[in-house]
Amino acid sequence: MAIAKSFDLPGSPVEILIRPDGGEAFVSCMDSGKIVVVDLREWQLNDPVVMTRGVDGLAWMPTVGAGSN
Repeated sequence: MAIAKSFDLPGSPVEILIRPDGGEAFVSCMDSGKIVVVDLREWQLNDPVVMTRGVDGLAWMPTVGAGSN
């Protein structure tokens, strides 16, 4: 168990959600209003998702197929 890589984040991390395929992690930084997107395969930060300051909570939603309501 060792730290493989660390990143400077735009605020305090509150919640981390990892894609089921393990390719990306989404880190909610509530105090900055951003969700940081980490590429876990390349170990780099992608552009953040800009939200409203104080927004929190990450969840997966199933994809709705074409023609579904």
